[in-house]
Amino acid sequence: MSAAAPKRTDDLDAYFRELETLDPTPDPVHDWMVAHRDELAGLVGHHVAIDPARGLLASAESMDALAARLEALGLAWDPELTILTVR
Repeated sequence: MSAAAPKRTDDLDAYFRELETLDPTPDPVHDWMVAHRDELAGLVGHHVAIDPARGLLASAESMDALAARLEALGLAWDPELTILTVR
């Protein structure tokens, strides 16, 4: 007899659930991330720049590379950006 396959744990879903428990205040960036989780799934480990109104504006494997991309796009000092690492 074979046992049922173990339920797959989705690390991204677990991460979002963890974030929700940390701060009950609505966060537009978090809401954007949840709504676009498929887009972020391919960027695990990357640094990203997100503006919930404009979406994902840049991503890179290092902070230096992300900073260079934002500079090239004229977004280096954009106050609407949230920069984070996708886990």
